[in-house]
Amino acid sequence: MKNNVSSIEYEIYGDKGPLIVIENGLGNSIYLWYKVVESLKNEVRILLYHRKGYGNSEDYKSERTVANISNELNELLDNIGIDEEFILLGFSFGGMIAQYYAMNNQERLNGLILLDSTSKDYEKLIEDRTPTLNSMFSVKALTDNWMSTYRLSPEEFSKSMGERENKDEHLPDDLHEKMMSFMKNQRLYKTISDEMLCYKKSSKGIEAKYKQLNIELIVLSRDPEESIKNYVNYELPEKEAIVFEEISSALQRDLLSLSCKSKQIIAKGSDHCIMDEKPTYVIDSIREMVRKSKS
Repeated sequence: MKNNVSSIEYEIYGDKGPLIVIENGLGNSIYLWYKVVESLKNEVRILLYHRKGYGNSEDYKSERTVANISNELNELLDNIGIDEEFILLGFSFGGMIAQYYAMNNQERLNGLILLDSTSKDYEKLIEDRTPTLNSMFSVKALTDNWMSTYRLSPEEFSKSMGERENKDEHLPDDLHEKMMSFMKNQRLYKTISDEMLCYKKSSKGIEAKYKQLNIELIVLSRDPEESIKNYVNYELPEKEAIVFEEISSALQRDLLSLSCKSKQIIAKGSDHCIMDEKPTYVIDSIREMVRKSKS
């Protein structure tokens, strides 16, 4: 179901059952969740949306901090008449938003799922032992890369997008077209750069608001071995990949302290995009959280 009450583009899939609200990662579209939606749409309702600056949502005027984005999520929920408790799932950078949101709106939540979430301590990944990966994944490297894409001429941008047209065989043709339209909106790359530019302020915002939650929390993390294998396949140094994943795994474990009711699940055989690579883990985690919310 789509509704035009809000200036934010959103979809609600399913018409019965508990509500799941998904906060996406940097540059991700609602269509990335097709496998999860198809499996659960007869059991729960799933709200997916595009943050300001994404897709057909309006432009943003405020800084892209997790605090401002959390407030905008509340505005969306209020505008479309959502006043029930829900389960919040945050993926990647959306996990940072979800952490902040939960600390400030615990009364609205029935549970929290952090799907390979970015940590407020993300910069601990950037250290002397991983120079090659630092050049790719530091805040500066990421923001510079996205801004360079935003600043491409229309011709250069069109050519770069043409190189990304590989179709996911599981995605229906109409959703593939919507996905490509989403990716070909050049504004998107400035938005995600601006979100990442606010990382330090967002991190400090989480630290300032930190309190241990009293809700069910599932930390669903990627398989370090799978990530290391993929780095090596891309001809990146194996030693650096091992160090990077050791630190990343420690940051994932640290997320467990966010709630006194937490557990971690490792998605064996999956890299970062678990909902696409090994969606059963996400589907089962949502079902588990729904069961716990009813008990």
